[in-house]
Amino acid sequence: MKLAVTMMTGRLYLTLRWRDRPLLDSQIQLEREKRETTKMKFALQWQAEREKIEMQQLQADRELSNMTHNNPGFIGARTNNVASVQKLLPFMHDACDVLTFFIGLQRALEMNNVEKELWGKFLPSQLNPKTLKAFISLLAEDTQNYDLVKQVILNYFTPRRVLFEKFSFAEASG
Repeated sequence: MKLAVTMMTGRLYLTLRWRDRPLLDSQIQLEREKRETTKMKFALQWQAEREKIEMQQLQADRELSNMTHNNPGFIGARTNNVASVQKLLPFMHDACDVLTFFIGLQRALEMNNVEKELWGKFLPSQLNPKTLKAFISLLAEDTQNYDLVKQVILNYFTPRRVLFEKFSFAEASG
């Protein structure tokens, strides 16, 4: 088979004699079939790997379900660690109302099936620096009690608000 190769505008053109064309066509067809076979082989391998991963995920979900059922203090399904739940919780910004923050935090923890005994672990990382001062004033064993921590923080902000309102009212009237 004789081929003449020419280059025109960046493209490669093959010129061959007419009698060699059927041979070239069969070689091209054979190459296409090889590529198709390889493509199918990789697709089947990929599908098998995907099914294997899905089976492992189902097994892990079953085990997690058994753990949650046997351990009432366990955090809910799909949220088996503090970090994954932490991402879903609101953060207390400086302009945030303290009471609104606590209501939002409690709802988010309830929605994620976190036991109330564990709420104290989530709180410190969600507080702003000003509120963290009130948290730090507690003893280490008191920080585990969410209701106590919440009350201390609310009390920390309440006197300032009352004093500010009294001061503003006195300035306005006097």
